[in-house]
Amino acid sequence: MKNRIACLIVFVASLLTACGGGGGGGGSSSTPATPSTPATPSFVNSVSVVVDSGPNNRSVNQPFVTVKVCVPGTSQCQSIDHVLLDTGSVGLRLIGAAFDASGFLPVVNSANGQPVAECYTFASGPVWGPVVQADVKMGDEVASSIPVQVVSPSGFAPPPASCLSKGTPITSVSGLQANGILGIGHQAKDCGSTCESNSGQSRYFTCAGASCGARTLPVAQQVINPVSAFPLDNNGTLITLPVVGAGGLYAPSGTLTFGIGTRANNSPATAATVLAVNGSGYFTTRYKGVSLVDSFIDTGSNGLFFSDSIPLCGATASGFYCPASTLALSATLTGSNGQGSVLVSFGIANAEALVATGKTAFANLGGGGLSGFGASFDWGLPFYYGKTVVTALEGASTPLGAGPYIAF
Repeated sequence: MKNRIACLIVFVASLLTACGGGGGGGGSSSTPATPSTPATPSFVNSVSVVVDSGPNNRSVNQPFVTVKVCVPGTSQCQSIDHVLLDTGSVGLRLIGAAFDASGFLPVVNSANGQPVAECYTFASGPVWGPVVQADVKMGDEVASSIPVQVVSPSGFAPPPASCLSKGTPITSVSGLQANGILGIGHQAKDCGSTCESNSGQSRYFTCAGASCGARTLPVAQQVINPVSAFPLDNNGTLITLPVVGAGGLYAPSGTLTFGIGTRANNSPATAATVLAVNGSGYFTTRYKGVSLVDSFIDTGSNGLFFSDSIPLCGATASGFYCPASTLALSATLTGSNGQGSVLVSFGIANAEALVATGKTAFANLGGGGLSGFGASFDWGLPFYYGKTVVTALEGASTPLGAGPYIAF
């Protein structure tokens, strides 16, 4: 798998926060997920998604879910709301200050008995903190005793120099504009075989007191995509969000459904467009005559991010586009294997005018291209409005074929 920095861009300006999503990095050595036999309809394999103003009343186009974490095998649980739903990264990461993290969940220890920590890098900066074990529950789904990350809990070792070199750490709810991130991208592990054999990734560490050093880490102890650990509905997800008109909406809600073709409520449309993606989740976007081969879709991005000569906004919406009038644009998406092609039409409106409405969901919000992502078009949350989007895990068997792919 191509190493890829997860893209979570935060432009702190007025009421507008831009979150460019993206995938984790490293190699993948996960066991392919398999579809399951349909179970009884009473089983709840979906949760609500809300696009509201977030825990700090400043979010725009950020989809949130509630996640319950428990001490493995017990009923000692805590529910954390306003966790950012992110199809562009892998793993559950919770801000330590967002829940009672102190001593609540058991820390993962390395072979030498030292606690394991992770420096997971987003484009806007790394998140640092210990890896812990938890039962992760959403609806009736349970990922039992899986590694998750607690970000900057009180009293934990400070990030080492190699982590700080990747940018200013995101340490708080206000810095993230969320209580955590639920990464449900195409991979099962957030690093895989790369981090099992190469400590030079500076991804995983073990800590002795306040001193932490980069280490290799077995795949089994790495932070995992919770969906891949469900007993049955483990081959991918469906995200359904309502249509959002040109004027935007306040706090629309939708659904995150687990499994693809494993139950009556998660069968994908047979007429859906299926686009294969590579190991990093990339496909090709053809925009204004240019082929952008590192394109991706991502609920963790609150706009459509791509390079163009469209005028940029001022300080109140830095990095976003502010055309004099709404632009009608289009691009062609093609699978990474060259098969499947679909024309997607979209609009770009004045971001400053959108934010001034006080609404939280916009289908026509966009901004400039993201540094460090090469030839990319980041199809963020606006892409998801008005449709059901399927994300199939790498190696998964589904009614629409083997993953990884996207379908809509």
